Amino acid sequence: MRHPARAGRAPAARRVVRRRSLLPDALPHASGRAPLSEPHGSDPLRRHARLPPERADGRRRAAGVDTRRSRRGPHHSRSRRDPRGPRPHSEADAEVDGRSRGASVGSRGGRVNPIRLMFVLTSPTRGGVEEVVLALLKRLPCSEFRLALAAPRALLEAFGRNLDGVPVDIEPVAAESWRSRTEVSQLARFIDRVRPDIVNPHLFRSVVVAAPLARWHRVPTVVETYHGREGWRHGPIRGSFVPDRLLSRFVTRVIAVSEAARDFLVRVKGYPADKVVVVPNGRDLSALVPGRDRESARKDLGVDPHTPIVGVVGRLEDQKGHRYLLDAWPAVTRDFPDARLLLVGDGSRREALEAQVKALGIAPSVIFTGFRADVARMLDAIDVLALPSLYEGMPLTAIEAAAMARPVVATAVDGTPEVVEHGVTGFLVPPANPPALSGALLTLLADPDRARRLGETGRQRTLERFDLGRQVEATAAVYRSVATKS
Repeated sequence: MRHPARAGRAPAARRVVRRRSLLPDALPHASGRAPLSEPHGSDPLRRHARLPPERADGRRRAAGVDTRRSRRGPHHSRSRRDPRGPRPHSEADAEVDGRSRGASVGSRGGRVNPIRLMFVLTSPTRGGVEEVVLALLKRLPCSEFRLALAAPRALLEAFGRNLDGVPVDIEPVAAESWRSRTEVSQLARFIDRVRPDIVNPHLFRSVVVAAPLARWHRVPTVVETYHGREGWRHGPIRGSFVPDRLLSRFVTRVIAVSEAARDFLVRVKGYPADKVVVVPNGRDLSALVPGRDRESARKDLGVDPHTPIVGVVGRLEDQKGHRYLLDAWPAVTRDFPDARLLLVGDGSRREALEAQVKALGIAPSVIFTGFRADVARMLDAIDVLALPSLYEGMPLTAIEAAAMARPVVATAVDGTPEVVEHGVTGFLVPPANPPALSGALLTLLADPDRARRLGETGRQRTLERFDLGRQVEATAAVYRSVATKS
C-alpha cells in the first residue's frame, strides 16, 4: 500500500506539470539572438521580447522604478493600481536594439510602468488593416509601450522580415478561422501570460473574440480600431447590428480611421458618440518620392516610357471592385490602344479576373504583377491610380498615390472622399459603375496637364494631412488616456 503522504503529493506534482505545459516555449529575442534555452519543437513564429529578470530589474532601477519585492514574496504581493497583481519579472523591458523612441509614460500621465499593449488580428492576408498594425508595432515608443501581437500564422509569414528588430511578443494562431476552441484557448493563454493593460482588436471578427475574452481575463481596457463597414454583413442575420451594440459594452474606446467610419458607428451601429475618436490613417511619406523610380520600374514591367498606364493596387478580392474596372477598360483602349492596366496585388479572385480579361479580349493590355513589396515603385510607374472599391475605411493606396503626385479615380464610398477631393486631387465616381470609371479615366489620359495639376495638389494635401507620424502619435495619445484612467 502506498504511504498516505506520498499519495497526497502525487496529484500536486501532476497539477504543476499541467500548469507549466500551458506556458509557451522560450524563443529567440526579436533582435535575432538565441534564447537562453530553446526546447525541442519550439515554434519559430512565436517570439518573446523580454530580458532575463536580473537584467530587467537593472533596467527598472536605471529608469527610477522601484524593484523591491513584497515582504510576503513576489507571489503574494498585490498592486493597489492593478487588481490582478504584479507583473512577471521577466516581462519588464524589451531590448530596443540601440533605438530610443520617445519619452517615458511617467512624464506624460504619471504612470511609472510601461503600457502593456496587445494587438489582435484575425485576417490571414496582408492588407491595409494589417499595414496599419505593422506601422504601429514599428513606431510606438519602446519607452512607453510593451507590445504583443496575436495573429494567424499565415499573416505572420506574410509579414516576414518586416518584424525583424521589432521588440514584440508574438503568438501565432494554429489556424485561420478563430472559431475553434483551440484558437480561443491560445489567445486566452497569451492574455494570461502577457497580462496586457490594453487589448486592441482590429476588425469586427477580432472584436467578437478578443473583447469578451479580455474582460473575462480582467484586462482593464479594450480599444477597438474600426476600419469601416464590413461588406460581408448583409441579410437579416449578418446585417443585424445587435451583436455590435452588445460588444460595445466590453469596449472602452473606439478608434475610427475616418469621419465616415465614426458616423457609421454612431448612427448605424449605435455606439455611444463619446466612446469614438477619429484618427485618420497615415503613411511614411518620406519613402514616397515622385519620379525617383519611374524609368526603372517601367523597364522592369516591359512598358515604354511614354505608354499611358492606369494602375490599381490592392488585394484581388470582391471588395476592391476589380471586375468593374476590367469592364470599363475596353472603352479606354478604344481611345488609347497602347494604354496598359496594371493590377498590383494577389488574392482569391485572381483566376476569375484572369478569365474575365480573356473573355473581354483585353489580355494584351492588362498586366497582373502579383504581390509586390515595392508599391512605391509601382505607383511611380503609373499615370493614374484607379480605386474601384465597393467599400473602404480610409484607403492607404489612395494616400500613397497622392503622395506620389498621381491623380486618383476612386469610388465615392465611406472614407475615400476624405482622401480624394473631386475635381481637386482626382475624380470620384459611383461604385459598380464601369461607364463612370472609363469616363473619368479617359478625361485624365486625354489631358496630361490637368492630370499633373491634380497630382501635385494631391501630394501637397497629403503631406499636410496624412503623415504616419501624426497617426502614430494620435493613436498613442488614445492609449495613454485610457491607460491613465484604468
